[in-house]
Order: sequence, then C-alpha cells, then structure tokens
Amino acid sequence: MPSAAQLLRLGVAALLAGAACTSVSTVPEGLATGFVGDTGLRGDRSGGSAACPRFDAATARARAVGWSHPAVAALPTAAAASLRVGLDLLRADAGDAAAYAVSPPAVLAPLVLLLAGADDPTRAELQSLLGVDLDATVLADELVQASRSLAVADAPWSSSWAVGAFADAGLGVREDWAAAAAALLEGPVEAPTPWTPPVVDRAVAAWEAGTPCAGASGLEVSEQTRLVLLARWALSAPWASPLVDEGVPPLAFQPDAGPSVQVEALRTPHTEPLRRAAVPGGVAIRRPLVGDLEVVWLLPDAGLTVRAFLGGLDAEAVAQAVADAAPFDALLVVPPSRVRSTTDLVDAWGRQGVSSAFVAETARFDRLTPIRGLHLDVARHVVALELGAQAVSAAATTVVTGAVPGSGDLPAEIVLVDRSHVWGVRDAATGVWWSLSWVRQP
Repeated sequence: MPSAAQLLRLGVAALLAGAACTSVSTVPEGLATGFVGDTGLRGDRSGGSAACPRFDAATARARAVGWSHPAVAALPTAAAASLRVGLDLLRADAGDAAAYAVSPPAVLAPLVLLLAGADDPTRAELQSLLGVDLDATVLADELVQASRSLAVADAPWSSSWAVGAFADAGLGVREDWAAAAAALLEGPVEAPTPWTPPVVDRAVAAWEAGTPCAGASGLEVSEQTRLVLLARWALSAPWASPLVDEGVPPLAFQPDAGPSVQVEALRTPHTEPLRRAAVPGGVAIRRPLVGDLEVVWLLPDAGLTVRAFLGGLDAEAVAQAVADAAPFDALLVVPPSRVRSTTDLVDAWGRQGVSSAFVAETARFDRLTPIRGLHLDVARHVVALELGAQAVSAAATTVVTGAVPGSGDLPAEIVLVDRSHVWGVRDAATGVWWSLSWVRQP
C-alpha cells in the first residue's frame, strides 16, 4: 500500500491527471518544450536541450529493476494539503477549456511563505485555503522532505524542484520570516541591489536558468513590486510497463456535453494487475510508473460531468479510498493527453474567499515587513502535463509578487529602533551632547 508521501511525489501528474485526461487538449507550449524527453505521444520528436537532456524511458525502466527508494516517512500534512488544495482549485476554475490542470506543491510553497508573514485577517483567509486543521509550519517542513524524496540522485526518473524568494531591502524583512523562508528555500532570501525592475528581472532570470525543465515564469517586475516568490518543479517518469500506441482502435470518448467523439487511444499490452477503489460518484484506478510513482485516474460514473463529480469529492475520503485500493486484473484503455493551463490565483483564491491580501489598505503582512500596504498584485500558476505511451511528464511554475503603492520612494534600508536603547541630543557643529537617555521600555 503506498504511503501518503508516495502519492504526493507525482503531484498533479499522479493524482490529478485523471481530471486532465477527460479530453485531448492542444500541445502545450513554453513549459512543455523543456520536458525531459519523449513521452511516446505520436508526433513527439522533442530532442530536449542542454539544460534538460532527453529522457530515455527504456533505460530508466531497466535502471528501476532492483532499485530501492530510500526510506521515506509518510507526510500526512503535505499529502492532505496537496489533495485538498488541488481539488479546490479544480472546483474554483470557471473556464470552459477542454482540459485544465493544477500542481498543488507548486502552489503550496509560496502559500506557506505568505502565511508565515501574514496577520489576520489576511492570515485567516490564506489559512482557509489549507483548512484550519493543517499547520503551515509543519507543511513547510514536509514540502522540503517531499522535494528531497522526489529529487533522488539515482532515481529511475528525472526531476527538479526549486523555490525562490526576492525581497527589496527597503521592506525591512523581519528576521523570523527570513529564517522561515530560508528553511523552505534551503538558502537565503535574495535582495538584488539596487532594487529596480531591470536588476530584479535579471536576478529572477538567473534563478530560472538554474532550474531546468520547467520553463520561464514570464514575470514582468513593476516599479511598485517589492517581493517576488517563485516555485517550480518538473518530472518525467516512465511507465513500469509501457503502453501500446500502434494499432489501437480509436476510443469513443464522452465529453461533458454533446455526443461522443473518436480520439486516439493507448492501452496496456495485455490484462495486467491494477488497483481500484470506489470514490463518491465514481472510481479511482491506479497504475504504476517506475519506483514509487503512479498515475491515479479519478473516473466519474457514466452520465456525471467532471464538475458535478468534483463537487461531490471529499479530499480526506478520496485519499483514504485511493490508499486502500484493491488489486484487480484488467485491460486499461486511456486517451493520450497534453495539457497546458494557466491559472490566475488572484481570481481563483478570490473565489475561495481570499480578499484582503490583494488590497493595499486591507492586506496585513506585518510578520513579513513593518511597511504597511504590501499586498499581492500578481499570482500566476502555469502547469504542463503529458501522458504518453512511454512516460508521464509534468512541469509547473508559480510566481507571486507583492507590491507597495508609491514604493518608488522606499528607503534602501530600514533601521528599526525596536529594543532597549540610548538616545541623546547633540549639536553637530560643536559636538556637545545636550542630553542622553536610556530607554528600557517606551
């Protein structure tokens, strides 16, 4: 039985690919061009790049034989948060795209950084995205553990994970927040100097150059931007046993509305062991990739739309059902999928009840900075998925920026007289001190 950590490792590719596979979408651009190799989709002739070399699925499968993942403890907070936030984002989408995808870990990383710096009411609103029962501090620690579990050096898959933070020195970032951020970043918060759009743009570009396979954020720093948070990950993992894509009859696929359509199909080579569990309104099907990774399809009952299906899913119940899925033998037939989605998190979080964080007058990030007016002005989430005969690939980038109105006049540095001190009145011309005083408490 897979642990919660094992279910988390594939992020959206393992858990939410079922929702993304409800229709065949257009070939993703940008993020997808940097994927770690050929997923086996017809027409895919990607040669990779120097930063993101071509992925050989056959070699990876051979390497997986006898491979043992280092012992990994279950990560219950990260597992619960990933499914809860992922399902909520899918439900919050109001678009009419043929397919839509999200990556929970890429959203959770900047979210826990924001929570560490927020006070009420902003903190309460952001916490509601996780649920009141989940500890953001524990979540931050478990995200680090999950990323290390994903990015194992000798794993039979290829992956990358990175979190970045850039803050204007003029914000006077508080030490406690900087320390909390550094733990998740596994490095310090960067402070490009001087803080100007061109300098910050170059700093972000340099950071992105060191995070292969996940594309560019497309960030454009404004004159009022004073904080930049980024998270990205990428993965390409072969099936433990490849699917067949040649000579497979088309699949009669039933969209949410309208008649069925004929689409390309992939199938297992023969009847094979799978795992299945009942979930509210449908069924969950699990098939292994290499190592501990797997794909889980969440398939609604016939006649039930994906939106209606999602509306009836409870994250905790789904997690338990998937973990307890029973083995059975079947021939599996699925459509290949290429999906690229961009989510405006300002809009998505707004639909979920977050409002104060986006307005200078109401945003409260007092645990991050003493400067009032810091608010979120950009929160963009981009995901690309590919499910093919040989492998599954996924990449995601989230960028969140904070701005301060009129912040072009922010000082380069802030000095806080925030502890016991001595002060006096001095004549600078004569050098005479006219008074001296110590203050233990104002």
